[in-house]
Amino acid sequence: LTEESLLFRFSGRGQPIGDYSMKNYLCKPEAKTEKTKVLVFSLTAVAILLFIFSIRFLEVKALLQLFTAAILLLVVQISNRFLLSKYRYALEDGYLLLSYRQGPKEKNLGGIPITAGTKILNRADWEREKHKFLTSSRFSYCQNLFPEKPYYLLAPDEKDGYLLLIFEPDETLLSLLKEQIEMKKAENPEA
Repeated sequence: LTEESLLFRFSGRGQPIGDYSMKNYLCKPEAKTEKTKVLVFSLTAVAILLFIFSIRFLEVKALLQLFTAAILLLVVQISNRFLLSKYRYALEDGYLLLSYRQGPKEKNLGGIPITAGTKILNRADWEREKHKFLTSSRFSYCQNLFPEKPYYLLAPDEKDGYLLLIFEPDETLLSLLKEQIEMKKAENPEA
């Protein structure tokens, strides 16, 4: 895939791109940041209180300031990952492509080929069946810290295991993915 790929031509939320019959599709998951903002605000308040206590209680000053720094690092990490970044998923020519945008910069995270061995599960199915799958790698590309409807995509890897991708597709992308998996199974019934 080149830089002329769909990842560099995003437009609109969940817009079909190009020839819809080729199953090219872009999904921008909706960011629901209320709970994340409350968490960030709460952690910042705790960090401020710890810093104030570190001034008052000199015998544990270094320890309290260390906790303050750790909490502030966590706040920066959560803010960067869930409040400032926007994930995008694109389905193009049998690949699920992943990218994220932070401000004007967009970064291509890679693509996963959709094969006959690819499986997609909702949270309840994953919790019930996760013991059946040996996962070699696990990646979370959810837009939200507390996703309401995450899906688990299991793609076969070359080590006789699965790569696990957790993401938040919209209904159209989900149905297109399931349709492509079924097409691949029909093409290759042994898989």
